[in-house]
Amino acid sequence: MWRLPLPDVGDALGELVAAFTRSDGQVNYSLTAQEKAIILDVYGKYDEAKGQSTLGLLLPNLSDALQDAIFEAYAQVQKGKRLQALSLTAS
Repeated sequence: MWRLPLPDVGDALGELVAAFTRSDGQVNYSLTAQEKAIILDVYGKYDEAKGQSTLGLLLPNLSDALQDAIFEAYAQVQKGKRLQALSLTAS
């Protein structure tokens, strides 16, 4: 099985906040302190698992609004999109 190198998650929350902020400065979603802690915990579990799939990465308790915001943010990281540069930091 092939695996991608682990991305640098040093500024993961900063990048997520940027992803939730539109280019005009309007915030699409504001993370609560609890949501930030949950997301950072998942990043830690991802690092511990070295990118392997694990049940610890599932987040069944996230609100629909946060899940939607994450999916929308991820779409902006794709080639040719507003946050394309974030995907380049993973290599």
